[in-house]
Amino acid sequence: MTLWLILALLTVVVVAILLRPLLGRGGIVAARADYDLMVFRDQLSEVERDVERGLISADQAGAARLEIQRRMLAAGEGAESRLGIGATVRRVTALALAVVVPLGAFGLYSVTGAPSLPAQPFAERQQQRLDMPGDQAKQMIALVERLAEKLRAEPDNAQGWAMLGRSYRALGRHAEAADAYGQAVARGEADVDLLGDWGETLTLAADGPMPAQAVEAFQQVVRADPAEPRALFYLGSHRLDADDPKGAVAIWRHLEAHSPEGSAWLPVLRERIAEIAKQAGFDPASVPAAAPALPADLPPVGMSPDEGALIRTMVANLAERLRDEPNDGEGWAKLGKSYRVLGQTAQSRDAYARAMALRPDDAESRLGYASALLALAPDGGIPPGAEKALREALALAPDDPDALYFVGLAAAQKGDMAEARTLWSKLAAQMPEDSEARADLQKQIDMMTK
Repeated sequence: MTLWLILALLTVVVVAILLRPLLGRGGIVAARADYDLMVFRDQLSEVERDVERGLISADQAGAARLEIQRRMLAAGEGAESRLGIGATVRRVTALALAVVVPLGAFGLYSVTGAPSLPAQPFAERQQQRLDMPGDQAKQMIALVERLAEKLRAEPDNAQGWAMLGRSYRALGRHAEAADAYGQAVARGEADVDLLGDWGETLTLAADGPMPAQAVEAFQQVVRADPAEPRALFYLGSHRLDADDPKGAVAIWRHLEAHSPEGSAWLPVLRERIAEIAKQAGFDPASVPAAAPALPADLPPVGMSPDEGALIRTMVANLAERLRDEPNDGEGWAKLGKSYRVLGQTAQSRDAYARAMALRPDDAESRLGYASALLALAPDGGIPPGAEKALREALALAPDDPDALYFVGLAAAQKGDMAEARTLWSKLAAQMPEDSEARADLQKQIDMMTK
């Protein structure tokens, strides 16, 4: 039984690695790759310092450099390949992998596996995960440990903690990955992807019922993105673990309803729904689709329940005042921003809409309104209303980086590469010449010229 539990965990790790590039949301396309490149550059520096201290030979250093550079190139290419891939397509493929890979793995192992073989040492398993020669794998593992040591000395580096979490996760060290992700979240590095990763590693590390902290992380994801498939799947599983099969089916039917018809994984999901309903003795059609219930007192990411309650009280007071003073455009803009902090995206959209009507020359209200519409978009595209608001904001603030980027992205999605190149070139000119963000944006510009 222990062997099968180990195999299950290893399969989940593989699926998790495959899912990572598929479950991102919109935004600056190469943002995730920025973190990888930052760590790899740090690792190159560590290699040079090891050579100077005489810890490794010149040949070992050369091999390590080559491997790190290969991974830097792969990270950059991965970022470029994501340009133009819609969120719905990524979600469809992700859930297909989440279901098909484990089933295929266990089916194949049942035919060709050899459970009687002796276990491999932990270090060898980590080296195999990295898929590189032994000496280079040892060097890379050592660099991960040095990153951990560096973060102990520089604990406020939120992006570094996020990268350490990803590194530990790739090595299968889920408990350490969960701790690193938690450090990143506590320091404000809490986007939808990272929260989902944190919840997943907490669950894997627990090796049992889903921890309350993981449930809250997935709830935070759903609050920010009501159709996010990974979080919906896990929250459905959580209801099943709590002996609530109807609750699980309701959430999974909600996920089904938000999935495009014809998706490759829908038959498997429907089979799972039917299986659970049959085991529990009810007709799945009798259970209406329902989004997961989110606690009313769910605090914003990184805040304690008391802090969250205080903010909600302040926001409620502001909303009450605006009912009596409906022409306060600045107040509506402030309310829109407050709702966004609380993750109440629809309310944020409506408040910003009121602010826009009252403040025709305010770019920030339009940017806030567009941001809310982008967060609510089901397919990762740019809705017409968001593009209109972004173009108005760009007319009012021609150098605003968010407006330049997203109007350029909207142009690119419609095939107007000339406008996208013009806007993104203007944005790139504002960035420091040696910045990674500028280099990544320039790659996207260069791709449009080919």
